[in-house]
Formats: sequence, structure tokens, C-alpha cells
Amino acid sequence: MLNKRQKPTFKRQRSHAFKRVGRLNRWRRPRGMDSKQAKGMKHMGAKPNVGYGQPKTIRGLHPSGLLEAMVLNLNGIENLNPKEHIIRIGGSVGTKKRMQILEKAKELKIRVTNENIKERPKKKEKKKAKTEEAKPEATTDAATGEPKVETAEPKAAETAITKAPATAKPEQAEHPKKHGAPKQETQEKKQAAEKTQATEKTEKKTTDKKK
Repeated sequence: MLNKRQKPTFKRQRSHAFKRVGRLNRWRRPRGMDSKQAKGMKHMGAKPNVGYGQPKTIRGLHPSGLLEAMVLNLNGIENLNPKEHIIRIGGSVGTKKRMQILEKAKELKIRVTNENIKERPKKKEKKKAKTEEAKPEATTDAATGEPKVETAEPKAAETAITKAPATAKPEQAEHPKKHGAPKQETQEKKQAAEKTQATEKTEKKTTDKKK
């Protein structure tokens, strides 16, 4: 195992004041003219510097001292040396291809960093498990060895709720506007009223002429 130099956490300026800045904790160089962190004051925290880098012999190596190689398929393992390389399987690789890569790595005696990853259950397996849980367990007689047939217990007699017969409401005179009386009746009534008004007018005229 390599003993690499420990680096301080490089905190961005005023990351404590803003939740969106402190949550991600991404370094940004302070650019203010009067910024105390840019001036290098110790109480404002450390800034990234060349001096924090690792020696060239260790730089970019895995803590085990081997070169880390990303593998996405079986072709990526063939040209690797188990004494110099260590494998990391990509996150986008499916379970089927992952198992094939792990088997090939065991044959070649190559170490894998993320070997202990849980297998993702397939959809068919999930459906089978649900159906098995839903099925009732079959019981057998100890003497005969035949499966028992569970008889349904008689249910308690349900009390019938007697409802009083609905009393008939007295018939009400239907209003033409509320209950949608036929239009013909309303038109006939209008015509009759117009006729009566016309006759009254003619009678008035005749009486005025006589006077």
C-alpha cells in the first residue's frame, strides 16, 4: 500500500454562507481585489498549490501501487498484466457482461476494485417471487400423506337491513321553464295573447270613432 501525502480540503471562498456552494464544495479561485483568501491569509484556508502534488513515481497510481484500468467489455482485459494493472468495471456495464468480466479476471488472476457489487435482479425473477408469495402453502395429512382440502367456514348470517318504502311525492304542476315544456304550447299561448291584444285595440278604435 502506498502512503500518499494527505491534502487539506480546499474550501471555496464564503462556501459556509451559501448552501448551493457548500454542498458541492467545488474549488474556485478567489478573484476579488481585496479578497483575504487571494492575499493568502491563513485563517481563510489553504489554496491549491504545486507543492501539494505527489511524486512522479506514485502519481496516478491506485493505493495498492498498481495502474488502474477502466474496463467496459472483455476486449479491455486481454492486454493487461496482473502484476502492473488493477481493473475497475464501468458503471454502465450490465450484470450479464459484468459476470463475464469477473470470470475472465479470475482466469487471468487480475484484481478488481469494485468486485463486491450486488447483482441486479431480473424482471422475470421478480415476477416469479411475487407469484410464489401470493400462492397459499399446501398442507398434507400426517397419517395419509394426502393434501388437505380446506373447507370454507360458514359465514355468519348477515343481518338484512330493511328499508322503509319510499313515499310517493304529490304531483306538482310542471313549470314550462324548469321542466322543459314543449315549445309548441308556449308559442300557442303567445299567439292567443297577441290576438286578444289586437281585438282590444280594434274595439277601442271603433268606440273612439263613434264618439
